[in-house]
Amino acid sequence: MGNRFLAKLFFFSLLLIPVSLIAEKPAERIPASVFSNNLSQVHKGFGIIETRIITEANITQRIKPTESLATTTRWFILGLSGIILILIALVISLTIRLTYRKKTIAALNGSNDSFSSTPGSDANGLNCTLTNKGAITDDTSLKYVEHELKTERARLKGIIEGANVGTWEWNIETGENIINENWAGFLGYSLEEISPVTIKTWEKLIHPDDLKKSYDLINKHIKGESDFYECEVRMKHKDGHWVWILDRGRVITRDTDGKPLVMMGTHQSITKRKMAEKKLAESRMMLRKVIDTIPVRVFWKDLKGTYLGCNQLFAMDAGKPNPESVIGLNDYDMGWTDQADLYRADDFEVIKSGQPKINYEEPQTTPEGKTIWLKTSKIPLRNENNNIFGVLGTYEDITDKKKAEASLLQERKLLRTLIDNIPDAVYVKDLEGRKIIANKADLYNLGLEKEEDIIGKKDSDIWPPEISDPFEEDDQQVLNNGEAVINKEEKLIRPDGETIWLLTSKLPLMNNEGKIIGLLGVGRDITGIKKAEEELRQKKLLEEKITIAQESLRFKQNFLANMSHEIRTPLTGILGMVEVLAKTQLDVMQTDYLQTIQQSGENLREIVNTVLDFSKIEAGKVKLKRRVFAWENVSNHAESLFKSICKKPITFSYKDDHEIPSYIKADENRIAQIVSNLISNAVKFTDEGKITMKSELQEHHTEDKTVKIKISVSDTGIGIAQERLKQLFQPFTQIDDRDTRQFEGTGLGLSISKELVKLHRGEIGAESQEGVGSTFWFTFKAEVTEEKEIVSSKNLRPSAAKRSLRILLAEDKVVNQKVIKLLLSSLGHEIVIAENGEKAVAIYEDELFDLILMDIQMPVMDGIAATQQLRQNYHNLPPIVGLSANAFEGDREKYMAMGLDEYITKPFKVQDFQDVLEKLFG
Repeated sequence: MGNRFLAKLFFFSLLLIPVSLIAEKPAERIPASVFSNNLSQVHKGFGIIETRIITEANITQRIKPTESLATTTRWFILGLSGIILILIALVISLTIRLTYRKKTIAALNGSNDSFSSTPGSDANGLNCTLTNKGAITDDTSLKYVEHELKTERARLKGIIEGANVGTWEWNIETGENIINENWAGFLGYSLEEISPVTIKTWEKLIHPDDLKKSYDLINKHIKGESDFYECEVRMKHKDGHWVWILDRGRVITRDTDGKPLVMMGTHQSITKRKMAEKKLAESRMMLRKVIDTIPVRVFWKDLKGTYLGCNQLFAMDAGKPNPESVIGLNDYDMGWTDQADLYRADDFEVIKSGQPKINYEEPQTTPEGKTIWLKTSKIPLRNENNNIFGVLGTYEDITDKKKAEASLLQERKLLRTLIDNIPDAVYVKDLEGRKIIANKADLYNLGLEKEEDIIGKKDSDIWPPEISDPFEEDDQQVLNNGEAVINKEEKLIRPDGETIWLLTSKLPLMNNEGKIIGLLGVGRDITGIKKAEEELRQKKLLEEKITIAQESLRFKQNFLANMSHEIRTPLTGILGMVEVLAKTQLDVMQTDYLQTIQQSGENLREIVNTVLDFSKIEAGKVKLKRRVFAWENVSNHAESLFKSICKKPITFSYKDDHEIPSYIKADENRIAQIVSNLISNAVKFTDEGKITMKSELQEHHTEDKTVKIKISVSDTGIGIAQERLKQLFQPFTQIDDRDTRQFEGTGLGLSISKELVKLHRGEIGAESQEGVGSTFWFTFKAEVTEEKEIVSSKNLRPSAAKRSLRILLAEDKVVNQKVIKLLLSSLGHEIVIAENGEKAVAIYEDELFDLILMDIQMPVMDGIAATQQLRQNYHNLPPIVGLSANAFEGDREKYMAMGLDEYITKPFKVQDFQDVLEKLFG
């Protein structure tokens, strides 16, 4: 029993060593799981009652945050190593107990006699052996110890493998060293490769610089000056490089004199930690160098505003010799006491909000009492748990910069005033072509009021591509190549639609190193000059167009005059012969044939007259011939026209407005022409039904004695589609323009009517519905008059001359000679023919002729030349009447101004000739 007690006491003392170390070092961090899962089991195995519970929380509260990683690592290794030593001691204790138990059993038997035994079990269910000879021995305790030993060995192996630690057992007397696989593996060896291991092996592998330090610590522990041995050493890896090992151990066995016999311990690889610590140290050193080197002041404070550190520049601003002398002070201890409240308010604002305060300006009073300006930034400092524990601040002295900015601001104001009052557009662009400066003139060109509306924008953000693309191409030429653009004309269209022209120059802007940093643009408004140039150009262009148009018109008029002349000349023969034949004896069939020829001829003459009218209007040569006439003439003419042209079952009615004055002054012939055109169209496009003509007085102005009259012609004809109405009054447009159209015409009647209405300061229009009918209307203005010198339309034709005349006819065309002679002879007149003007002059003798009929166009000598020659030769000439197929507006007046007394247009009827005779002879 004494030996058993000593063994238990010995192992109990071994157990208390790591426990006491842990209790004495509460600041070191040991995982709570190690204590809860292993130490309690050990206590239980040895019957120890736990008196102190150590947890992770108890320890971490006492560890400095910046040392928690390293401390945790070291004490985790220490805890594992202690547990491993405890478990090894436990195994030895159990082995001793087992040996002691076997010896006790043998002593109790007292002999070497063999006996039989019977297996069984006790009341607790554990196995036991019952002998049937000599004595009965209960080996339950032995079985329990063997079971515990086996369990603890398995647990120890699992802990070692799981903790990835190497173990060693050093026999101090022999130098023999027992290691595990992990110990060898840390150095790149297998256990077989490195075995056997002695103290010499260890001395060979350890770094020479770490050998003495290691032995000093081992000796210190052996002497009892330390509770355990711990040393960080470098050991040579199989590959040749050095690895860091945390070597820990404790003397396990001593002899009765206290001499150490066996020392056991662990190896833990700490290479990664040492590298991390090295990097951390290097980072801290680098950070310190950066803080002390950067040209800004750096400081940091705790939550109370007490300085925890700063860089050298900050210490100098504070009037302190070094950063260490600032630690522990606050802003009220500095030279800037006047700003202390301001600085602390900023500190607490950052701490409370948790948000940085960046780049704000504030004043500072230096130790010399001088006020300077700072640009300051402050951010909250946070620990690993993201809790704020202080403030980090930086600032730079911007006093000189503030002064320079103030001076620069003044210069900029002066420059800006100058730029904004320059009438030219001035702007600056950056390297991307974005505007950064624009004066008032430039803003006006862009249609903007504020400079902010253009800053940062490119030309393509304002103008469409057709305008902006050339601008940006010029920008790139300046920015990329440094080539200036000088006096280039640019066209802009302002937002209000106004077109302006600029004479623009763009120059590269360069910094002190000669590098292009932007461009300067200047645009002079040359809109006035461009307008003048454009007006001059347009004037020249217009003059050219007018010249071309005049030439074209002259050509066309000449062509139409020639064509009219050439058509009218044979028409004169045709219609004249028809009129002659009509006076002869004809049967019914011949009369019908003759009327057909006459109608066709009249139609052809009407077409020619219409084309000539349009040409006159187009040339602007139509002049209204205003004269007083009776208003009833208009309705009388319309009714007579309808009766003469309508051969269909159509009725005609007229509704007159009695408010219209009886006499007005206007161009009666042109108004009659418009009415004739509308009635002719109504008859043409109406097969049956009725045609109604209506007149209305729309305006009557007594102050200037003018009226506005509206005349409308309605029919029950085929009507007109709505889409065709807008085209009716265009030249050469007809209601029915299909190839199979049933109605003839030139398509000029309505367009001519429209122009004639314009000359009368009126309007013309139409309303229609297909299949129902149409209404055409026009308005015109006329003067009101009381004159009665009017000849009624019923008396427009004068009576023929009452006596026979001897007439000299100058005509080169044989057919016309024959026709005119037949017509005039039938009226009882004598005709003498001259083939041209020269012969007419030669034939003429005073008192032999009563009348001269002079054709205008003749060979050898024309009619005008012959007339002038006759007037030169003779003083008492008879009337000279011109004959011509020229029927343009003004032809009659032109020829009469050249010496003629009257003018007749070919082809003419007998009545036309009689009218002239009545006018000349009465």
